[in-house]
Amino acid sequence: MRTVLTRVALALSIGAIAAACSTVADDYTPGDGTGPDGLPAGNPNGKDTGGECGVGNDCKSGVCTDTKCAAPTATDGIRNGDETGLDCGGKNAPRCPLGKGCLVPTDCTTGACVDGLCAAGTANDGLKNGDETDLDCGGSVAPACVDGKGCAAGKDCASQVCGADKKCAVPTGTDGFKNGDETDLDCGGTATGATKCAVGKACAAHADCTSDACSYKKVCLEYKSCVPHSGGDTCGPTTNDANHENCCTRIAGSPLDKYNVTAGRFRQFVERTNGNLRAWAMGQNAPGWDHAWDTFLPTMLDNGGATPDDSTPFTGVYQELGPYVHVPGATGANEGCDIKGNGARTFRLPDAVNTRIGDKQFYTQEIYDAKPLNCVPAYMMAAFCFWDGGRLPTRVEFNAAWGAATYPWGAAPAAAGWTTAYDSDATGNPFTPAGGDVKRANYNYNYWSPATKLGTDYAVFIAEPGRFPTGAGPQGHQDLAGLFQYESITPAKPPATGYQVDWSKSGSWQGHQIPYGALSTNATNKYWATGGRCAR
Repeated sequence: MRTVLTRVALALSIGAIAAACSTVADDYTPGDGTGPDGLPAGNPNGKDTGGECGVGNDCKSGVCTDTKCAAPTATDGIRNGDETGLDCGGKNAPRCPLGKGCLVPTDCTTGACVDGLCAAGTANDGLKNGDETDLDCGGSVAPACVDGKGCAAGKDCASQVCGADKKCAVPTGTDGFKNGDETDLDCGGTATGATKCAVGKACAAHADCTSDACSYKKVCLEYKSCVPHSGGDTCGPTTNDANHENCCTRIAGSPLDKYNVTAGRFRQFVERTNGNLRAWAMGQNAPGWDHAWDTFLPTMLDNGGATPDDSTPFTGVYQELGPYVHVPGATGANEGCDIKGNGARTFRLPDAVNTRIGDKQFYTQEIYDAKPLNCVPAYMMAAFCFWDGGRLPTRVEFNAAWGAATYPWGAAPAAAGWTTAYDSDATGNPFTPAGGDVKRANYNYNYWSPATKLGTDYAVFIAEPGRFPTGAGPQGHQDLAGLFQYESITPAKPPATGYQVDWSKSGSWQGHQIPYGALSTNATNKYWATGGRCAR
């Protein structure tokens, strides 16, 4: 009997000692007091603060200290009071970290409460959370903030400018950032008041550039005509784009461009003026342009006629660059542009126009645009050069580029080619002259692009500028031989009236001798073996 009483007394003594100590819900069984994060909480059915307790589970707070239920604190290791997670959330405890319980967004450090748990903030949750500097903007995740929103640094702002008041500032054209609708740093666009962009800077439209020349690669170029790909940067020794260069390339110390004008470059002139070359010329005061020439320039793309003299003469771009010539029946330096008659012209007209005027071009515009322009009246070539910031060269300037030798490349060898217009590459067939070199100049049908002639279109034999690098002149000019080139337009010598144009001594791909004798023709003529280059 004494042994039993002793054991009972011992148990009561141990219980009293335990009750005298601060206890938490160490014997808590998850149930009604478990929070949404699964952590132990106070016992909702326990006693209020100050009530008698033996263990923490006797108390609503879950904390029993010296046999009394203690008030909850933010450091007691129990989810109690209005806490939404263990020692976090509610009005008195710190905010809860990611994954802990919550009732409202302000319970969470992330500012986002989803399904009773603190969630990572998002850039479209309608809250300023995470490292956002304003509601759903700024920081490392959300989009940049618009003008007037809060920021900590420039990277928080769409304008890239965070003002002294920690608000995103309106972009300006002098703030040292590419912002607003600028196309490069403090240049281009219209919204920020930025200046136009210099050559080499990024652009979206011609108006973004000081040169009024935005290339297809969206970079400002020096000259307006070379902004497309085909005919703009397809000049050089091979058909491989990696070896091409800008067709407007200059040569230091020479007024002449390095390359002949391509059809693609001339097409830019036509497109930018919408075919009204005359209106453009009438508005010019460039030194060297004679306004007596204005009347010989087109006023529209298509005047509805077939020949240059149909309807009102000199008014249609398509008629001037088409298959027919002024003064029907005229021959000698005023022919060869009708393809149905085994001709060649490199400015491609729309198929419907070719059909209406009774002719056909067999290749794509891309192929023609890369070739030098031919079948163009001298007035139009001269207008192009003025539009592109240059002029036609003088005979003296051209001959200086040619050099003192017989050929641009020296005293020998002569340029060679095939006397027959083979339908495909004639390599292996006899060429003439026997001691000549077929790689010096575009001469006597010695070039094919594409590889095979289609129909009666002799444009296949006209080489893209720069394809004969070993025939370069002493200063590096390409194709001085192989295509007649227009020189100065001057008043015709009496008794003739009007204007005449000098031709270079280039000879031609058609087989005209290289070098050719001095020649001048009526400035309204056009020929399949004549084009031009600009001087500046």
